[in-house]
Amino acid sequence: MVCMKAMMKKIKNIIKFYLKIDKYGKIKNTNKNLKIGKNVAIGPLNQVSFGSNVYISSNVNISTSDNNQSTITIGDDVMIAHNVLIIGGNHNIARTDIPMRLQGVGKQGHIVINNDVWIGAGSIILTGVTIGQGSVIGAGSIVTKDIPDYSIAAGNPAVVVKSRK
Repeated sequence: MVCMKAMMKKIKNIIKFYLKIDKYGKIKNTNKNLKIGKNVAIGPLNQVSFGSNVYISSNVNISTSDNNQSTITIGDDVMIAHNVLIIGGNHNIARTDIPMRLQGVGKQGHIVINNDVWIGAGSIILTGVTIGQGSVIGAGSIVTKDIPDYSIAAGNPAVVVKSRK
């Protein structure tokens, strides 16, 4: 029992070192106040940037291609609820004579989440999308197109249902 606890502590420390996360869930060497919940995957880290005062809840996946055509930029004061997926990049599926996994990258596009955005639980943000400042994405929404500033968007695909102004 004691050996298992020691091993689990060692594994947690390795993960924290790899992600550069301290015991409070903040990225080390930053004054940005980035708070990260449990079971969060972010990567590749060189393609994702965060503003100040960002909160990422549990079970969130923020991932993109490892190229400069699909970066993810998250602004200041952004709240990302549980089970959100932010997915940059796609696979190429044009050819049927070779497996999709061998076809390389497909549609690529930057994802920009501007300042003061709230992304509701279970939402999916797809490649090439910009979410405007002060916007709210309703729970379970799938964002496939840009959302204007100060909008409330919901649905599959997400559409603007109301303005906050």
